[in-house]
Parts: sequence; structure tokens; C-alpha cells
Amino acid sequence: MKGMTAVANELTMQNVTFLLEDGKAEEPPFINSIEFNLKQRHQAKELWLPNLAHNDFKTIFVASDFGGDHQESEFRTYSFVFAGYEFLGPVLNQFKRIRYRHGLIEPYREINFKEFRYGPIGRCVPDWLQASNCITGLLFTLVVSKDCKTLFGVDDAKVPKQLAKMMEDLGFGSWSPDDTEKVLRIVHVIGYFLGLLSRPGQNVIWMCDNDSIAANADRVEQLRKLFALRLSQYGHGQYGEVALAFPFEKTEESFHLSEFLSVVDLSAGSIAELLTRRIGNFETENSL
Repeated sequence: MKGMTAVANELTMQNVTFLLEDGKAEEPPFINSIEFNLKQRHQAKELWLPNLAHNDFKTIFVASDFGGDHQESEFRTYSFVFAGYEFLGPVLNQFKRIRYRHGLIEPYREINFKEFRYGPIGRCVPDWLQASNCITGLLFTLVVSKDCKTLFGVDDAKVPKQLAKMMEDLGFGSWSPDDTEKVLRIVHVIGYFLGLLSRPGQNVIWMCDNDSIAANADRVEQLRKLFALRLSQYGHGQYGEVALAFPFEKTEESFHLSEFLSVVDLSAGSIAELLTRRIGNFETENSL
């Protein structure tokens, strides 16, 4: 029987092979920035990535949620969990026990940032976060100032409009400039990290919360095609079955993977709120 140290070492990436060539700028600039920061952490021996290419993982599960849409927020946040699907069962069992402990079975309410003021949810969050630490995977949050109009080239409000036109010309349907910028940020991040963390042939399940980027059946099909295109762009680009999933009816029997949307919701919402408050405090202090 393997010891805990041996198991931990197996499930931690020992040799990181980065995806982008130094000196080239073919990817969106923000993806280059993400890899640059990862490389710096790696060189400083401060980077520990999950080994999701491990043979025990036939499928990689991705959950995503986004924060900062309300008017008061200074930032938009995009949170993602990348996890080994086959090891999610024990974490789901912990989530279920937490729900029973805090009386969150009936009604079966989603654990999310907006519900912090609801007593049982607020009280369960520390336990929920502790259980989330048992996920074999990576939590990543992209934070973008609302002053930034685009992450794709020159920071100009015209760029999202040009990207929307390009998407329509390529057969991805008609998207608003805002939704175009949003969906491209999302699929590039997922494509990059899957290319970094996976091996050829693995299946992918991406669960996205209900959002404007998947507002109806046509939009979901367009999103699926765009997602497949970006998966082929990074790393090996060779996957088995690729599926999109969305939240379903919330009952004790059917909730299942939707529980992991709570992890990314809490991350996206709390980070956007925290940074907005810090910016506000800084501006107030410097205006006195």
C-alpha cells in the first residue's frame, strides 16, 4: 500500500512542460502573461500543479463561474476548477454531510456568494472551503479591471466589435461585443490549462453556470464549436469525448456535479468583492 507522500507525489506534476515558445506572441497577450507568471513561480519552486494526466484520470472535469457583473464592482472575475473526475466522489460526500449539518437539504439551495447573508449558508462556508481543499485539481481565477476593454490586442473598445464580426464570419453566430470578449476570455483560459495539465485521449466535461454565453440551444451549439476549436489550439489538442454540462434541477438526488459550481462561484464573487473594497479604501485614504 502506498504512503500518503507517494500518492501526493504521483498526483503532483513533477516535470512541467509549458506550451508557448519564448519570444513568440501568437496567442492572446493575456495567455502569454499567464504562462510567464507560471514560469516565474516554477523557477522559484513555488508552483505545484496537479498531475491530471495521471493514468487514474480518464476524464478531466472543468467547472466555471464568473463574478463582478454588478455595477459597483471594479473588476470582472473568471474562476475555473480543473479536476480529476474519478476522484470527485469523496468530496461530493463531504459536501453532502455539510448540507445535512447546516440544514441545507430542504430546500436544496446552491451555496453561492450572493447568499452569504442567509444564515445556514454563511455558517457552512468555512466547512465547504475546507472540503474543497480535498479536490485533486487546480482552482484558477482570472481578474480583469473593468477599465480594460479587451484582452485581445490593443485596449480599444473597437476590438470586441471586430472580434464579434470575425466570429460571425467564421460561422459562430451573432454575438454581442461584450459576450464575444467574455466567451473568448473563457475558452482561451480553459484551452490553455487543459493543454498544460492533460494527456492526449482524455475526456473533458465542462460545466458552466447559466450565463449569457449559453442563453439558448443555438448559443450552446456555437459555444461547443468554439470550445472544440480552442481545445485544438493549445498543447496536444487531442481529446476523447468533449461535453458541455449545465446546472439541472437542484434536489438531493440530482445535484451532484453542480455542487462544484459553488466552489468557483465563491471564488469569483469573493475575489471581485475583496479587490473592489481594497481599491475603494485606497482611493478614499488617498483623497483625504
